[in-house]
Amino acid sequence: MRTLLSILTILLLSLSALAQDSLNVRRVGYYDTPGYADAVAVSGNYAYVADGTSGLRIIDINNPANPQQVGFYDTLGYAFDVVVSSNLAYVADLDYGLRIINISNPMYPYQVGFVNTPWVSGVAVSGIYAYVAVEGVGLRIIDVSNPANPQVVGFRDYHGRSVAVVGNYAYIAGYSSFGIINISDPVNPQLVGSSNSMFGAERVAVSGNYCYVANGNDGLRIINISNPMYPNQVGFYNTLGYARGVAILGDYAYVADESSGLRIINISNPTNPREDGFYGRTSSIGDHRGVTISGNFVYTAENSSGLGIYDCSLAIRHISITYPNNTFSIPIGSVDTIRWSSATINGNVNIELNRSYPSIAWEMLFANTPNDSSQPWTVTGPYTNSARIRITSVENPAIGDTSDANFTIGIVPATPGNLTVTLQGEDALLAWARVDTSLSGYPITVERYLIFYRDDGAEPWQYLWATFGANTTNFTHTSVVRYSPAMYYEVRAWIGDTDAFDRIIQDIPPGLREDVLLQRIGGNVSAPIVKQVE
Repeated sequence: MRTLLSILTILLLSLSALAQDSLNVRRVGYYDTPGYADAVAVSGNYAYVADGTSGLRIIDINNPANPQQVGFYDTLGYAFDVVVSSNLAYVADLDYGLRIINISNPMYPYQVGFVNTPWVSGVAVSGIYAYVAVEGVGLRIIDVSNPANPQVVGFRDYHGRSVAVVGNYAYIAGYSSFGIINISDPVNPQLVGSSNSMFGAERVAVSGNYCYVANGNDGLRIINISNPMYPNQVGFYNTLGYARGVAILGDYAYVADESSGLRIINISNPTNPREDGFYGRTSSIGDHRGVTISGNFVYTAENSSGLGIYDCSLAIRHISITYPNNTFSIPIGSVDTIRWSSATINGNVNIELNRSYPSIAWEMLFANTPNDSSQPWTVTGPYTNSARIRITSVENPAIGDTSDANFTIGIVPATPGNLTVTLQGEDALLAWARVDTSLSGYPITVERYLIFYRDDGAEPWQYLWATFGANTTNFTHTSVVRYSPAMYYEVRAWIGDTDAFDRIIQDIPPGLREDVLLQRIGGNVSAPIVKQVE
């Protein structure tokens, strides 16, 4: 009986979790437009809704709890997308092309110009040009310097459904493709990079070095575009529904996930995004198809339910460590600075250090310290290559962040001393003084010394050998005297992960350039001691 009750309890908790319709997101208000809202843009106190068969709807959002329609323009086609620039709204009107609406008086909008390019499904505006995605055809570039007489000046055929423009590039996404088009010459745009790994791409947004694609059944896809010629996917988050729209602000992607509502995805680590909040669709709310952000609110186009307005401030409460947040090496005895960013966090933070991550052995570095984005830190031993920092809110410890990767708290060894080179027949016998301290005087044990050689003072140093053992402070370079009248030797002390060092060094032949070797082995290395033998 007790077993049965336990099973029932677990089942009820699971059903309760599935039934949860929101997390850290609050619906503030809505306006039920007469058509089928597919996209929304916000400018000032107004939201502009692409409302399908009901054209463009203009909603006063000055009071988010009680938005009201103040004007509309019923386009000829199906209003599918909209952007606002200055006093003009550019509407992607599907089979009736691009429509340009004057909205200087929101109560009485009127059309000032149009381009009858069939099946315009996406639009972006930059400068004097409008960039439209023509579904199944590609990109069209339209000169809108005279809104009453817009002219197509350039095109590039590439299957597209939506488009975003940043700088000299247009990013276009279609059902099965993603392309980057150089638009520096609007008359002759050129495709410079592409990816055919998108299946169901609906809309696209760009922020920094990343492009974010609402990719239908495949959720949110994150593409590194730092090299436009070679875009590559670096992360993804499989949302519960069908991702139709996406907007980016700071460390968050806001996804209109159709039947699964609004999803808030933390993208502070693009390779490992996570969901921090959502507002699921209920029976009284239509499919979420478009999304934009303005001020403290998120605005969604909710198909048959019109415009939705949400407060996502709880979802975006976050702390993000910016340093140390990678495989850095920080010397013991140095004064460094821990840095982080945060949003909507009240009060102070705790900063902790773990020297053996992923163990649970956290030590407090700074308790109840101001949340001012930086904290000087005098680094202390012992040595570790498995360190991470954790910063949490004092008020709500559940809000925090941990370094994304282990870093090294290391030691820069002192320089070896008293290097001597004795010639014995054709051999050169090297000896040096053992290093027992770091540069800052911290006691250490050096178990690896690196020896480099060159026979010309102008040549790069080349790797010769590595010693093993704390007491090995000598080396014999055999059969070298007869080959070179001038010999230069260099010795450096090295400290770090000796197991990793030994795995790497066994595959490195003599002759490798010093700078290449030091980059490969990592760790901390001393300044060199150099000896010339004539």
